[in-house]
Amino acid sequence: MGLSVANKEDTITLVYSWIETIIGVMLALMGIVFTGYAFFQALINDNLLMYMLLASDGKKSKLQESNEYFAQVMMLQFVCFFVDLIIWLVMTILPSNWVAFDNQNVNILISGILIGMLMILNLECIWETKSFIFNIFQLFNVHAFSRMKDIFVKLNGEEKEL
Repeated sequence: MGLSVANKEDTITLVYSWIETIIGVMLALMGIVFTGYAFFQALINDNLLMYMLLASDGKKSKLQESNEYFAQVMMLQFVCFFVDLIIWLVMTILPSNWVAFDNQNVNILISGILIGMLMILNLECIWETKSFIFNIFQLFNVHAFSRMKDIFVKLNGEEKEL
């Protein structure tokens, strides 16, 4: 895909337009992740906190894993946004007919590889956001379970295994 874009006569214009769109998408995704994490933090009650602290894979609690995963997703999004922003700034300076080398095939190959890498970076960032949303959904389900257990205990006056 990167080579097909690089082989066009208006590559710089195409990539500039694409980057403008991606920057808007990345800003929206960063907002989604911040909002999702804020909802997760708001949902943590005493039972859920205990479940997440006690549940572990032997090294880290589920709470620590969740917090680290959030930090990793946000760092990936910041890196992606920063790379996109730098490229967008460079593209605003370059004339639309700019070439790096005299050999057109070298220009196409190098720009195709770089465009492909940029596409992969942005797709990975979008994919991780999808995974983050799924993880928040799973945490919401665990929260609902912990609330259901609280309600069950209040109604029956004793704690039983569900």
